[in-house]
Amino acid sequence: MVDAAAIDGADDSVIAFSICFPQLREILLSAVLINFVKALKEFTVVFLMTAGGPPLLSGITEKYIVGATTTLSVFLYDLFLSSGDYGVSSAFSVLLALVVFTATLLYLLGRAHGEPRWKRLLMVVPLIVQLLTGGPAAIPMAILYGVVLFFPRCVSWVLLIHAALMGGLLYLKGFPAGLQPALALAAAVRLIQRGRSIGVISSRSNTKPHADLVFRPKVWSAVREFIPLMMIVAALVMTGALLWLSFSGVDAVSFDSLLPPAPGFSAYRTAVGEEHIFKYFFNSFVVALSTAVLLPLITFPAAWVIAKRGGRTGAIVLAGIQLIGAVSGMHALIPLYIIFRSLGLINTYAALVLIYLEHAFVFSLYTTSAFLRDLPASLHEAALLEGAGTFYYLRKVLLPLSRPIVFTTMIVAFLGAWNGFLPALLFIRDDWKYTIGVKIYTFVGSIASGSPRWSLFAATSVINMIFLLLLFNVLRKRGGATALSDIEE
Repeated sequence: MVDAAAIDGADDSVIAFSICFPQLREILLSAVLINFVKALKEFTVVFLMTAGGPPLLSGITEKYIVGATTTLSVFLYDLFLSSGDYGVSSAFSVLLALVVFTATLLYLLGRAHGEPRWKRLLMVVPLIVQLLTGGPAAIPMAILYGVVLFFPRCVSWVLLIHAALMGGLLYLKGFPAGLQPALALAAAVRLIQRGRSIGVISSRSNTKPHADLVFRPKVWSAVREFIPLMMIVAALVMTGALLWLSFSGVDAVSFDSLLPPAPGFSAYRTAVGEEHIFKYFFNSFVVALSTAVLLPLITFPAAWVIAKRGGRTGAIVLAGIQLIGAVSGMHALIPLYIIFRSLGLINTYAALVLIYLEHAFVFSLYTTSAFLRDLPASLHEAALLEGAGTFYYLRKVLLPLSRPIVFTTMIVAFLGAWNGFLPALLFIRDDWKYTIGVKIYTFVGSIASGSPRWSLFAATSVINMIFLLLLFNVLRKRGGATALSDIEE
């Protein structure tokens, strides 16, 4: 299709948006869902960068203080630390879990009914926004938008009801108390739903080239080259800032010169000699390596069963596991804290490994099962003819052939556990048991900390980056070749 479109005179932008984009629509929608759920559960970035932000006047009550950037995850964390009543924080956790669960469930149900219904699921966005904005109209209108998901012909009536309701709220409560932002999103979704689907471009033979066909390839090429360049520049700026701070010995973020005013290795000597950071590197290595080693023992047999089952049963099992994996985050860690405390797992690495295994399980299961489905069935048939049992076939045939994908999922799990912050912050109590992520955090604390040690933070971060680079340099060629490599080449 791409070659035919190029012969017909299509440029890169037309090929991208008229051919490739429709073919990748399901994958892109999956990516949108994953990133939406991830952003909804985000804790680390907001907590480290703003700690909830300055308090809002309307957010100061007898029990709570809500800041300008306080997300529900940050609010739950503060509530968990400040209140001894775990029932209140658990109630908030259940509400957030229901929002995430509903969005994921509706998406998976929509995929099960076929691709033409994908646009209907966009109405999930105003539904969730309506729930999050609160107010007297939150639940009734959210229910109506939920009805629209199953009866799309009612959308016009729901929009009219919502518009009338917003008009009444604006009259009674004024602006901005009566404003309903979900209505604007719902109207935008409706316009998208009524828009024409993007199709494959028609032939342009025997027609004159469009006037901008000469201009658009240049613009498209410029954008395609500009974005990677900006990413490289951003990475270099971040790395340069860390190096500047690590050599400056200054415990303040003040880049007033190109080179540090008094460069030296004092921060590195303090980090290694006084803070003993290699102990925390070892702690992180134990947790990350345990997660990476245990993951294939759990994932590989399950992925083989799903790949062997195939069809509707395998899809339902995989979708259910994806759904369970999506409902996690701060709202799940609070109940887990209560469970782990009753089991005596608080302040142990077993709790961290269990959590990181759950985080990596969904991605590993999805990718491994997809890889195993592509392997020829004749391998299993030949093994059965030779008298091989199931365990022998998995260990001696499938596992060696699946080494690239297994190795990839182990690396992803290792990195996720290595960079993990919230579980270690919540479940580890002794300073000497901290992982490197929490130890780096202790050097600067929250944004309101009175004595940040930015030079130590930067020096430890640089050592952390060097360690990960060396690790990948050693392991980059491991696991990349299998017994089928020569045949594939």
